[in-house]
Amino acid sequence: MLAALLLAAPYEAQSGACLHYGRPYVSLEGRITHVRSVTSSGTPDDHWYVDTVAPVCISGDSSVGDLDVPTTQHIEFTALGIRNLGALQGRYVTLTGEFMHTYIPHYHAYPIFQVASIKQRRATAP
Repeated sequence: MLAALLLAAPYEAQSGACLHYGRPYVSLEGRITHVRSVTSSGTPDDHWYVDTVAPVCISGDSSVGDLDVPTTQHIEFTALGIRNLGALQGRYVTLTGEFMHTYIPHYHAYPIFQVASIKQRRATAP
């Protein structure tokens, strides 16, 4: 039972350790930011980001087309099914989820984090 709980728990990055694509889930701590642009057809296009407290690296598996990201602090995320993201803009949170493989659903040249849960932290920097 304990082994199952430990395997299901999200991985929090240790100093110097790179994160990975796909499962198991990992956690990111940082501040939520938002950019709204308008497409050429006039449709609003929202992009949500987490600016992590500390830089992270992501280890890719080149055999499946994942990109290595040596260091980043500005990470785009999707949070399907999570409402009221606007209320969290500028707040410090812990996001738990997984980095989408860079070749799925279509190739993209930067990591996108798929959020499973959001936990609000303090209103100011940790």
